Order: sequence, then C-alpha cells, then structure tokens
Amino acid sequence: LAPALAPDAWERCDAWFGPAEDGGFWALGLAQPDPALLRGVPMSVPETGAVQRRRLVEAGLRVRDLPVLLDV
Repeated sequence: LAPALAPDAWERCDAWFGPAEDGGFWALGLAQPDPALLRGVPMSVPETGAVQRRRLVEAGLRVRDLPVLLDV
C-alpha cells in the first residue's frame, strides 16, 4: 500500500479510491474536496463503492484505484 500513497502519486490523479471487499469503500481522497461528490450515494449497501467510483469518473476526475481491502 505504501507505494500507492507516495506523495508523487497525487500528481497523476484527482481522486484516490479504495474499494472494500463488501462492495463499499475504505478510502476516498480528493485533490479538491467537493461534498457534492458524496451526496446521494447510497451507503451501507452492496453497490456503494461502485456508485461512488462512477460518480468520481462522471465528474471527470482521474481516479487512482487503491487495493481492495476488508473494512470493519
């Protein structure tokens, strides 16, 4: 995970997205925070992560995917 979090990694993306094994996500980092990117995304359902990632892409952001991990 450490190489994915290297400071220079931000230069090539607008958002970091860490999907979780259960369909959610464990991390979301934005170069330019925008609460609207989270509004309306259903939480605690199997498609949460897919909906959130699609929202980022549809907003025109360059998304860097982090490893799939188990969240608690």
